[in-house]
Amino acid sequence: MQQSLVETLLSLNTVISFILLFALCYLLLKVTIKMIASKYYEHGLLVSRIEKTTKVWGRDIKSSWFNYLQREYWIIQSEPYFKMQAILGSVLTPICTIIFLMLVQTNILRTEWIVNYESFIFPYMVLLMSCMNNISGTPYSREGKYYASSITLPFDTQKIYMAKVVISSCISTISVVISYIIYMLFGRGDIITGLLLLITILLVITYNLLSPLYDRRHPLLEWTNPSEAIKSNPTVLISLLYGLPLLIVIGLLHFSLRTFNVSPLMTAVIILIVVTLCTITLIYKIFDKKNSECPSP
Repeated sequence: MQQSLVETLLSLNTVISFILLFALCYLLLKVTIKMIASKYYEHGLLVSRIEKTTKVWGRDIKSSWFNYLQREYWIIQSEPYFKMQAILGSVLTPICTIIFLMLVQTNILRTEWIVNYESFIFPYMVLLMSCMNNISGTPYSREGKYYASSITLPFDTQKIYMAKVVISSCISTISVVISYIIYMLFGRGDIITGLLLLITILLVITYNLLSPLYDRRHPLLEWTNPSEAIKSNPTVLISLLYGLPLLIVIGLLHFSLRTFNVSPLMTAVIILIVVTLCTITLIYKIFDKKNSECPSP
């Protein structure tokens, strides 16, 4: 430090300049703190809106099942990509139904076999479109950071599994019901259509019981982008192998009965009985496995 510099700092003009500079810095500090605080508050509100953690439905119902269903609802609401997949799973099948019916109505493709076998093609088209979605095959991978709590906290693993099946089945059932409503609005509704609707819903539930099995054993939890948990997850393709054989067997049985000139009504009744027995047996085995894993007192 030189003496001339000290004298300059102690001069009147320099003191005034430093006071003005200090006032300006103080003003900028207050503005910066205010902006950071407001942006932090806005970001907190945005995260709260995305995760929907404050919204609880069924709070007055004293049942643990609603708590598990609420947990699955939170997981889907935690990421916009998961919500988009759920919405696509609900609207994609009705859109395909409208396209299919318009092709049949106008006969654009000039294919007689589609017109002749319309009542056979439609229910299986709706079934495959409702089952082949990314929601039912990746329920554990979607949990990500929440998966640790499901295995460390005293949660019932079977109720977690069934809650995932219920949520995915509800999404698929909504798409199935809307598709059949559209089908009946085109003037094609009868008692056989009602039986086929029941068959489709039961097969969707049965498929959703089987599809999460591989993802439960090998979940993809290390992801930063939510699309990696669904779009880039090989579990989606593997999960199709768990439920697809059942759909193929039911389709072959249906086709065989029609080949042997069994009436459409009787065929629908037989398929409905077979599918009902398969669904009940599968649910019984899942709960029976739960009881066998519980130690006896």
